[in-house]
Amino acid sequence: MNKKIFYHTLAIAIVGWQVVLYSTSDPRTTRDITIDIDTTLTTCCATMEANFVGTFTEITALNDLGQESFILIKQVDVGVTGYTITTSGVYKLSENIVFSPVGAASAITISVDNVILDLQCFSIAQGNATANVTGITLAAGIKNIILENGSIVGMSGAGLVVGAGCSNIVYSKSSVQACTYGMLCNGTTLAPVTLVHVTELDFLANGTGLSWNNVVNSYAADCFYFENSSAGIELVSSFTNTIQGSIINNTGGLIGSAVGVSLVGGGYNKVARCTIDGVSTSDTFSGNSAVGILIGATENDDTLINNQISNVTTTSNAQPFGIEMLYTITSLDFITSVSGGGFGDFEVAWSPNGRFVAGVPLIPGASVMQVFEYVEGRLKLVATSPSGGGSDIIGIGWSPDGQFLATVYANDSTLRVFKFSGSELKLFATAPGLNNPQTTLQWSHDGKYLAAGFGSSVSNAQLFKFSNNGTSGILTLIDQINGFGNLVVWSPDDKYLAVADNNNVQARVYSFNGNVLSLVATYNAPFMIESINWAPNGQNIVISYFQGIAILQFTGSVLNLVSITSTPSRGWANWSPDGKYIVESSVVIPSVLLYKFLGNGLQLVASNGVNSNERLTPQWSPNGGVIAASTDAQLATIIIYTGFQFPTGNTILNNQISNIFGPALPAGQPGVSSGRGISASSANNLIIQNTVFDADLSYVFVNNVYEQFIANASPVPSLLSNISFPPL
Repeated sequence: MNKKIFYHTLAIAIVGWQVVLYSTSDPRTTRDITIDIDTTLTTCCATMEANFVGTFTEITALNDLGQESFILIKQVDVGVTGYTITTSGVYKLSENIVFSPVGAASAITISVDNVILDLQCFSIAQGNATANVTGITLAAGIKNIILENGSIVGMSGAGLVVGAGCSNIVYSKSSVQACTYGMLCNGTTLAPVTLVHVTELDFLANGTGLSWNNVVNSYAADCFYFENSSAGIELVSSFTNTIQGSIINNTGGLIGSAVGVSLVGGGYNKVARCTIDGVSTSDTFSGNSAVGILIGATENDDTLINNQISNVTTTSNAQPFGIEMLYTITSLDFITSVSGGGFGDFEVAWSPNGRFVAGVPLIPGASVMQVFEYVEGRLKLVATSPSGGGSDIIGIGWSPDGQFLATVYANDSTLRVFKFSGSELKLFATAPGLNNPQTTLQWSHDGKYLAAGFGSSVSNAQLFKFSNNGTSGILTLIDQINGFGNLVVWSPDDKYLAVADNNNVQARVYSFNGNVLSLVATYNAPFMIESINWAPNGQNIVISYFQGIAILQFTGSVLNLVSITSTPSRGWANWSPDGKYIVESSVVIPSVLLYKFLGNGLQLVASNGVNSNERLTPQWSPNGGVIAASTDAQLATIIIYTGFQFPTGNTILNNQISNIFGPALPAGQPGVSSGRGISASSANNLIIQNTVFDADLSYVFVNNVYEQFIANASPVPSLLSNISFPPL
């Protein structure tokens, strides 16, 4: 007798006289309907139809609600060729199955709609080494399948394969162990797999636990993923799925990359309340990585919320991340420019949150510093400093909390610090400089010190301590390098100051103990040096000079040459925020050049030489999305170019990340190892309320970071801040 039951697009479970209906938005939200044992089935179905018609989809009952019948599957039925279910109904294993086919095959294939397969706590295992063997296969296009209560072990292919176009698949209360893939959904663009509901599964020691390709509107919750060698979960070209409440432990191995959860090529997916503990690889290839949650370069509009990620590590050249957002870059394209914002031979400067860029226009008789807001591809003037009284203003330096801008008035070489409110610049502190106007300025990363390089024909470097009582500041000179050093830059950990001089061929590194600078290393370039900048890892330095750029490695006592690129330059070279690329300006051949840093050399990726005028002082925005550069003194222009192209529309909210470490550096080696808590761009993505602690570096490309223990940071973080605790 055919009865009718009703389900809400995703799943139905029948237990005795109780019908449980799962909602689309969250299959664990159920509607329980208790049927009086004396009620006839005809009356029951009529009542359900009256209540749910138009809301629930109507299907033929899988089995009689009162008298369940089923078919047993035995070892002899499976044999060496497999067993195929071609009739709707209820099927149960009656014993453990060992499947040893001579060629690629599936132990059980379901090729018809409306099937329940209950493994009854038995297992399906592969008994030989034949390749591409599957435990259970769902043929393309079938629907309304329930799989439960058993184990699939040791398949050379996948434990469960779901074919293209399948729909309404429930898989629960089971385990898949030691397979290449635990569960593999093979949807296509034209025939995606839809409405999959996975709960209470254990994926143990597989290559990849859960692999969904072209899967839509599906749900995996309360599962356990343990010791899968490649990935716990991967979603490829999949949309509007939810991964929730799962535990993913000890992912990775000796070879290749390892990922807890990978989201690539799709969108509108959600990963919530998952615990990812232990992702690692020992691979020696620097292009590989260990990642807690990965967002691919074309994955948009995802949500990562309330996840805990810990103990992501590598032991060799691969790089570990708590959360990583991939990017692409193939060109340097012009976005916008503003006249009157450039200033000849001196640098433009981004605010730490990437929202503002500062420059000095050459306004005759009234030189001022100007701050522009960069929003949606446009530069808007928001603040102007008091006039320099006919004197050029030279050099710009943002404090690490974005509250202060330092600069120098050339007529008296006075160092001035302005407080920036977002719409106004007010003088906050001053200190006498030296009568040599050419200046570079950089704050230490903890905001306590300001380094200044003075000089054109005769150079000097000075180091000031900055104190702030809330209403005014004091700059106190604590050390000085005489006769050398109009180019200065701090190491990321503030333990060293790199100093160069564009009247000299020498680059130097000084150690800093909080009071005194001490020379520890030197390098002589082929020509006079134009710029010097420290890589984010604290181990490499890039210098530019008339005939090219050089990459140096600092060991703590020696500057070793890593590579030289011979390109007529006399411009500036600067690192990307993640240290993987270098942007270089060339005055000799007017252009901006982009290189990928390969560890032992540079590879040219892109260039832009539009308008054929001098390009100077390129700087990446902190979120990596754009690059700012000034032009020559006659044009006085700030130009914005495209930088990295990141995914957009993603939300990374309230995740807690800890213990993200690369291999320990050699004894005495300065810098930070390769671990990154969150590497994801705030450009066109919402990244807020996350916390990172005990990581080699907490955030890359992320704006709105509250750095604990920065001297001048606001007393309390905002409700939207990402929190960074440095390693103890």
